[in-house]
Amino acid sequence: MFNTYALVLCRIAYGYLHDAERAEEVAQDVLLNVWHRRAALTIHGTLRAYLYAATRHGALNVLRDTRVADRHHRDLVGPEGHIVFGEPPALASDVVADKELQQALSQAITELPTRCRETLLLRWRANLSCADVAQVMGVSIKTVEMQRQRAVTILRQKLARFFT
Repeated sequence: MFNTYALVLCRIAYGYLHDAERAEEVAQDVLLNVWHRRAALTIHGTLRAYLYAATRHGALNVLRDTRVADRHHRDLVGPEGHIVFGEPPALASDVVADKELQQALSQAITELPTRCRETLLLRWRANLSCADVAQVMGVSIKTVEMQRQRAVTILRQKLARFFT
């Protein structure tokens, strides 16, 4: 279980905490708690969804305790402050345009309503299915689909100037 889920859980926690050490602690706490409670633990749904939900709640508890204001800033941003799209563009004008797009995307994601942002990041970053996102967030699949569509619509509107 540890070998299968530890890295993914660290990434999920890091998406909330933006602190590698605290993210690793949350992931380890979740896995250790499941291991200690394995005999009495009843999981409804998949183990994967349960672990993702437990990691999410653990990270949110850490945020609440430390009163971190901006939970989702830089979720899709690489270490240099750039959205990771693949190979960097070859032309200097493309680099400037790409940097502007990255900043605009990061800002637009930060400005999304909380549930839309969480839904979008769980689908994109954690690569969860709509059903798993619904289970993690404790909502219906239809709500997940509507929140994701709302987030995409808002992002399209805010980023339209880059694609005309």
